[in-house]
Amino acid sequence: MTTIGGKPGGIGSEDGIGAAARFNYPSGVAINRAGVLYVADEINYAIRKGQVAGAPIITSQPANSTVAAGTNAQFSVTADGAPAPTYQWYFNGNAFSGATANTLSFTNARGTDAGDYTVVVTNEIGAVTSTKATLTVTTATVTPTATPAAASGGGSMERWFALVLLVLGSLHRLAAKQH
Repeated sequence: MTTIGGKPGGIGSEDGIGAAARFNYPSGVAINRAGVLYVADEINYAIRKGQVAGAPIITSQPANSTVAAGTNAQFSVTADGAPAPTYQWYFNGNAFSGATANTLSFTNARGTDAGDYTVVVTNEIGAVTSTKATLTVTTATVTPTATPAAASGGGSMERWFALVLLVLGSLHRLAAKQH
């Protein structure tokens, strides 16, 4: 037998989740299609509405991501639990300030943003940490392109040819002085 609401021996008339709920002679239980639990409390003449409490469970882990420097980066996690879970993102093991939603987004990614991200999902019942997701930030590299030497005379001059031109130029000047 498992207690899903109330506390054995704890009489009262309090709505709540799990052991925080209190009943005084519950006489009927029903559950709807959405999983909402209703308990008829005969002495208090009330019908209590509740839900089964449970620690958070991550149903979708954050995924690795590779983005170009200067573009946007985003991680997300999906979790269930009752009461509703809260989130705290971590970057390389340190809390990411202000990152308390199930999605972590930032713009203008830099090389310093590259690293490992995790999220801790917590509620009153417990906590669970996601698997790590690695962000890789790539930088654009400029690859020089060679200009092919075409029939139009493009391209660079070979060293030996420059030396020949220098020698020919010197000979031409020397011949001009002798005339």
